[in-house]
Amino acid sequence: MRPTLFKHYSEAAALFARWPNFRPFEIACHAVSTKAGDRGSLLVVPEALDRLQALRTAWGKPLTVVSGYRTPEHNMRVSTTGSDGPHTKGVAFDIRAHSQTIMPLAALAMRIGFTGFGFAPSRGFLHIDTLQPRCWTY
Repeated sequence: MRPTLFKHYSEAAALFARWPNFRPFEIACHAVSTKAGDRGSLLVVPEALDRLQALRTAWGKPLTVVSGYRTPEHNMRVSTTGSDGPHTKGVAFDIRAHSQTIMPLAALAMRIGFTGFGFAPSRGFLHIDTLQPRCWTY
């Protein structure tokens, strides 16, 4: 399956049987402004969601996705990566993680094939993506 953009996450519900621990609304754009028409849109990149599901299965506990897909307009409002960041490509996820879990979760994500890592223990999340290998802190 190729990456698919949905105007609203509800259009992707049937696909999510492949990723049983996640729901489309978790991964969809959470833009506060509806002016740009981006609230609820969802870019499904199967390979990235397969890795996210593999991470959840290996972790053995629920994972909370704080932020998944973002439209370019929304990403420009909330990120320094502008309109072309990893969240706009549907391959990035910010996962709720605290200081005790962030490093073990990142190590497991790396073994599963995630390559980009942003560490934000004081803000309570770990960014993971499948783009070029790199890591940073917030």
